[in-house]
Amino acid sequence: MIGETQQALVAEYLSGTKYAALSDKYGITYHAVTKVLKDVFGSRPSSAREMYAQERIAEISASAGKVFGLSPGAIWHGTRIQQRTRARYAAWLVCIENGIAAKAIARAYEMDHSSVLHGRDQARILAEKVPEFGDRLNALRAMVAP
Repeated sequence: MIGETQQALVAEYLSGTKYAALSDKYGITYHAVTKVLKDVFGSRPSSAREMYAQERIAEISASAGKVFGLSPGAIWHGTRIQQRTRARYAAWLVCIENGIAAKAIARAYEMDHSSVLHGRDQARILAEKVPEFGDRLNALRAMVAP
């Protein structure tokens, strides 16, 4: 899988589509899905637990993008645009609240885990000081509740 098909698969993954759905849609195995993502991102999950964490991170991040009004996949770009940064912070906080390790989140975003912890702390502060952010954070929590 190369070219347009690979790009479509990656875009769907970044928008929150799970491995199983991608496997079914493209008629490939889980292993092939992880290989495509490894080719694009440079790493792949080493265990089922890590694969679940990556899927949950992608799901929460896609939901955060929707709540904050971002285009699919925009939350993943490491820009300092306030809307994207706040969406990432909210996603990181919700991921951590859902039991995902900062190290796994950092790996998914290709950042350092201390950046994720800083973002988590900033999300907590923003939730207290900026009512609109707090409302969006609560909407995100409700959207991804198990």
